[in-house]
Amino acid sequence: MAFRKPNRELSATEILSLSFSFYAAKFDVLLIPFLFTCVFNSFISYFLWSLVPAFELPQNITEEFFLHFLNYLAAIFPIIVASLIINWVINTMANGIVVKVSSEMFEGRPATIKIGLDSVLSSLPILLITSSVVSVLTVLGLFFFIIPGIVVALMFSLTVQVIMIERLGVSASLWRSRKLVAHRWLKILTILFSLALLTIMASII
Repeated sequence: MAFRKPNRELSATEILSLSFSFYAAKFDVLLIPFLFTCVFNSFISYFLWSLVPAFELPQNITEEFFLHFLNYLAAIFPIIVASLIINWVINTMANGIVVKVSSEMFEGRPATIKIGLDSVLSSLPILLITSSVVSVLTVLGLFFFIIPGIVVALMFSLTVQVIMIERLGVSASLWRSRKLVAHRWLKILTILFSLALLTIMASII
């Protein structure tokens, strides 16, 4: 089945329907980045956590126990940080690859995982910096009465797509995402909520 870039702006339901059709038709290609990500992250997490020493709770809670517990936390903290950073980088790369491959397919150009990987590697610093900025702003927004965090998450929800397709820098991609989301708040919220709900349901199943 051939897919082409729509010649008009689609509604939220049309976007979701087209996305499902597209990913179902190209499942064999688009599954590879996420499958690799899952396997690689699982292996890395298993390896790192195998380095964590065992911790046994004593029968009596004493001052010595608290000192031992603090030393234990200090020992495992670098492992936790390393695991989170590696997972973050690999997930960011997988998302970027899928966005690039999907874009090329919709434009009618040849699209392979290698093309997506090469594009991601050339834009990886920008992707990581932008992702960090969005994450920090979202967390700060959630800290201040939750709603600002949701607004920030929606406002910058298209940064990965903008970076991979339009090849913009950090500040330009943030501004472009904000501009694309403007006047489409309800549509973006509907799409993201639907995807989050489907992800939760799939995880439960």
